[in-house]
Amino acid sequence: MPADTDVATDQGWERLGRYRWSTGWAGLSTMASVFATMLPIQLGVRFGWDVGGILGAVAAVIVLFGGTFGVVTLVLMRRHPQPWVNRASQQVRFGDRVFAFADFDWAKLRVDGLNRGRRTVVLVAGAGSGPNLVFTLRDVRDKTIPAPVATLLAEVVRGSSIAMPTTSNDPTGRFGHVNFPENVSREEALALIENPPRAEDRLPIGQ
Repeated sequence: MPADTDVATDQGWERLGRYRWSTGWAGLSTMASVFATMLPIQLGVRFGWDVGGILGAVAAVIVLFGGTFGVVTLVLMRRHPQPWVNRASQQVRFGDRVFAFADFDWAKLRVDGLNRGRRTVVLVAGAGSGPNLVFTLRDVRDKTIPAPVATLLAEVVRGSSIAMPTTSNDPTGRFGHVNFPENVSREEALALIENPPRAEDRLPIGQ
């Protein structure tokens, strides 16, 4: 399967974007392990350890960091799995969990504060309490969601059941934006995906 494109295919399944948390985590872990392996070498030189003792300590550090990296990576993969989309069956797959487009019933817009007149706008959509779709629509560098990803994400949202939440006092959701200021409707989510808002654009949420 292609590894460097925004949308890759696998027997009818299309990768929805590319979750990049692993890149930062791998880089951080590599730097930490390099600095950590220097510690036993420095201690060995200072306290006069023989070569075998230093190599043994270095090996122990490598094993410790390798095990920790593996465990944390598995946790991250479980908590933030890469989503794949099957247009024909209208399903989204997260690892071994599969959801219908219609299972997605809520969406929220998250905004990071302005930075030199710019902001980061992130759309989050979920199926109940299951895994979420999390995509940056426009970041502080003014970079927008790639067109192929936006097209595929819009198709998921279009087939979803996303709606404003309701309450017993507001059964129609008329005051949803007041009661749930971060939530957006399906129509609003589609408009945001198709036209990622600039810093000066008004957002359909409370700020």
